[in-house]
Amino acid sequence: MFLLAIEGIDGSGKTTLAQALREHMKGLYSEIMIMKDLDTTNVGGVVSTLIRHENLSPLVEMYLFLACKSELFNLIQNKAGSNILIILDRSFDSFRTYFSNKGVCTQLIEANLQAATYEILPDLSILLDVPAQTAMIRKLRENKNHSKFDKMPLEDYSTLRTKFLTLYLNRSLPPSHILDGTLSTEELINLIIPMIN
Repeated sequence: MFLLAIEGIDGSGKTTLAQALREHMKGLYSEIMIMKDLDTTNVGGVVSTLIRHENLSPLVEMYLFLACKSELFNLIQNKAGSNILIILDRSFDSFRTYFSNKGVCTQLIEANLQAATYEILPDLSILLDVPAQTAMIRKLRENKNHSKFDKMPLEDYSTLRTKFLTLYLNRSLPPSHILDGTLSTEELINLIIPMIN
């Protein structure tokens, strides 16, 4: 099993890249899965409306996300040892940056994240970095506006981007790379494939 985490602020191109990687890597793995906290599991399906649309306290929201993440990583744990590529469309670092931005202390975030993910770490973590304004324009073009995440102000995009960059520039494990999210999907794939192989 190879576990790839694709991280970045909303509008950085995570989902587009994950889908393109899945197509590009077909035939190299017996299975390629794209997983998201709120969209992959039954728990995610149940709590996603609360998380996406309600103004919850940071701790309540964090524990709902952790329930989703725990079920997701239980699925991942059951895939260990198989010839599978799992692409996490937002994972550990999105969780860290989002909840630290909401004022949750780092120690609480880390302790809960470690427990919910069964201490599994990605084999490779990619940060798609884009300027905050570029990301916000991309989100507006999607014309979703379906959740509180789609309505974030530019200041939040900027703050989260800074938190991501700080995290990646000060980390040694897991193997992590910052890639320019304004590159074409093809260019990004060409950079990532050698990292996976």
